[in-house]
Amino acid sequence: MPAEKKGGRSSRTDCEFPNMFNLGPQEILLILLAALLIFGPSKLVDLAKSLGKAGREFRKSFEGKEEDESDKSQPLPPSPPQAG
Repeated sequence: MPAEKKGGRSSRTDCEFPNMFNLGPQEILLILLAALLIFGPSKLVDLAKSLGKAGREFRKSFEGKEEDESDKSQPLPPSPPQAG
């Protein structure tokens, strides 16, 4: 039986930065090699660039929503009465 670590994690996640999908370096290397064979080197570079841009845009939109929510929490000043 594998030794249990603090928090109930198994010995599979002994690395300093455990990842979400529980993939080891061999699995990641195999996935990258398969992607290289499927897409080719030039398409792989373009794919990585587009994924990076999409990640940045997602992060910017997420940070923008947090700023909008903090602005909404402050009450708006009363509007001046309209003459008429």
